[in-house]
Amino acid sequence: VAVLGATAVVALIGLSSLATLRSQRLTALSMTSAASARLYARSAIELGMQLISSDSAWRTSRTSGPWLANLPIGDGQMSLSVTDADGNLANRPTDAVTILGTGKRGSAVQLMQATLVASGVPLDALGMALHTAGELHIESGASLTVQGAPASTNGSFRNQATVNGSVQC
Repeated sequence: VAVLGATAVVALIGLSSLATLRSQRLTALSMTSAASARLYARSAIELGMQLISSDSAWRTSRTSGPWLANLPIGDGQMSLSVTDADGNLANRPTDAVTILGTGKRGSAVQLMQATLVASGVPLDALGMALHTAGELHIESGASLTVQGAPASTNGSFRNQATVNGSVQC
């Protein structure tokens, strides 16, 4: 009876060790799948950024919404969606764009999002309080007051009155 009891205890220890190893293996597999899915989601975002940078007419040649669905990558899949605030990419070139990348591997699904904000160099004339392409003429009896920025012209400046502030021509 003692030998039978000891054998049962040893068998129970062996079975619990196997169950622990199986659980650890499944945890490691789940973590690996999640890490791979995260990399696939990031790859989808980078692919979206590459598609945007390689096509100068992307706002008119593509629509807001899904661009790629379940594209195979490695041992998983990736999806890509590009949207802007009003759902119309073509109406304003300065709208911020949200890129959503989805990566899948096994039962793991990861989502990653990036927002692209348009930037540019403003026209010099926008930094002026007043700007004209032609002649800037202040007639007698009138006055011009500018604050915060100068008045400017690409042509000539003719002053027959009072100017309070700076003028560039």
